[in-house]
Amino acid sequence: LRNIHHRGSTLENIAKSLLKYQQGFFKNPHGRLAPLTMKTLADELDVHESTVARAVANKYMDTPRGLFPLRFFFSSGMVMASGSDISNKTIQDLVKEFIDHEDKAHPLTDQKIMQMLQEKGIECARRTVAKYRGILGLGNTHQRKHHC
Repeated sequence: LRNIHHRGSTLENIAKSLLKYQQGFFKNPHGRLAPLTMKTLADELDVHESTVARAVANKYMDTPRGLFPLRFFFSSGMVMASGSDISNKTIQDLVKEFIDHEDKAHPLTDQKIMQMLQEKGIECARRTVAKYRGILGLGNTHQRKHHC
């Protein structure tokens, strides 16, 4: 019983920390995730990273924005030109948004998507754009092209 109670309090502490780190996501309907690694959270909670990984495995958080696996709230990130942090998931969301709104007869190249990200202050290599596009299950320019 003591172990079950300890597991519950660990999960509660993780959830409270997630709420603190991801305030922008929870408070704003269009808010984006901040970069957060399990190691960062583990250090704050004074537990091992594997404890966090096991605690969030197969666990979900019901939020006003929907039901999310706890692992969703963890991602590495990069620093924007402005100096602020941005998560990899946020960049992936932008890549998907660009592709969703592209001219299907003339789809965007990874190079063009990279330039569009740079215009938003996000320094991202073309091969990173290709990697994120692959993660999202989106084809390359030729695969996405619709012939009229």
